[in-house]
Amino acid sequence: MGTIRPGFFHTLAFAVFCLLGFMLFSSFTALPVQAAEPSSRNLDSGWQFRAVANADQSDVKEWHPAQVPGVVQTDLFTNKLIPDPFDRDNEFHLQWVGLADWEYQTTFQVDGAALAHEHVDLVFEGLDTFADVYLNEQSILHADNMFRRWQVPVKTTLKPGSNTLRIVFYSAVEKMIPYAKSLPYILPSISTHNYGNEENIATAPYTRKAPYNYGWDWGPRYMTEGIWQPIRLETWDALRIENFHIHQQRITSDLANVMAEVEIEASEPTTATLTFAHDEMSGPQTSDGTQTLQLNAGINHVSVPIRIPAPKLWYPAGYGAQSRYRFSAAIRIGRDAAAHAEIKTGLRSVELRRATDE
Repeated sequence: MGTIRPGFFHTLAFAVFCLLGFMLFSSFTALPVQAAEPSSRNLDSGWQFRAVANADQSDVKEWHPAQVPGVVQTDLFTNKLIPDPFDRDNEFHLQWVGLADWEYQTTFQVDGAALAHEHVDLVFEGLDTFADVYLNEQSILHADNMFRRWQVPVKTTLKPGSNTLRIVFYSAVEKMIPYAKSLPYILPSISTHNYGNEENIATAPYTRKAPYNYGWDWGPRYMTEGIWQPIRLETWDALRIENFHIHQQRITSDLANVMAEVEIEASEPTTATLTFAHDEMSGPQTSDGTQTLQLNAGINHVSVPIRIPAPKLWYPAGYGAQSRYRFSAAIRIGRDAAAHAEIKTGLRSVELRRATDE
């Protein structure tokens, strides 16, 4: 039997240690990237408001509690700073509200766990209409459209602890009159005003704002300003669902053909599985299949056809039941749930028939 040289066991132990270490490292590196579902938090409390320009009343220049979502007219009325806007001829006396500029402000807490996420966004579902947004006194957004959603990355602007969110709203009329005057043409407007437009200039066609604000035959003229839709603080990592829509292609009593359309925003290229399902707002879900996706960094558009035999249809009130379906989309990265979205809709079709009847 040969002689074992000194240090052999040390060398063997070291080799085994290296092999085990390599195997352990390989097993860890083979694991998929951990993915946590996006989280959302409403910022609807602690708001206050005041007038900052074009208002003569001293009491409205002080801070008062505000309701968010809402508009400045309802906040003024709740705080008893104006009379009932719908009483007698108060419409005429309250036009100054829509000509003033208003400021809204709140503070909210952010912890280290929220800031540890790869993405932290402020989402404004609706700002009415021209507004400058400041987070911790840093400008983060110039809004000019009442109808759209704004999403602003704010991870580097937020700080652990207390944060201040401030929004200054500008009168749409005062902002648009100089612009309208500078144009060599005049846009036609169906908006009406019992007492005439300011400087006899119709500013409605130049703004992305609800037309009824400018007056209509069925309602008064009140130029609203304020946070008319929710504000959320959203955190996400690997990916999130930007939009989920059910496109109804052909609906009959025998078969519903719809297209599930999803917009997925990914931080980086990744492989994910997307599962669709639906139910009749109760009972077990019916699976509509699973797809493996190769996602690119940025926005990815995915469309998947779904067939529902003998669907329960939605009818207008008085014509039948208002049956609705709930559709869901779930994304996983490896074994981890990465994002989820649901949408509720009624299955129906509308068409204009021009065939001659009796």
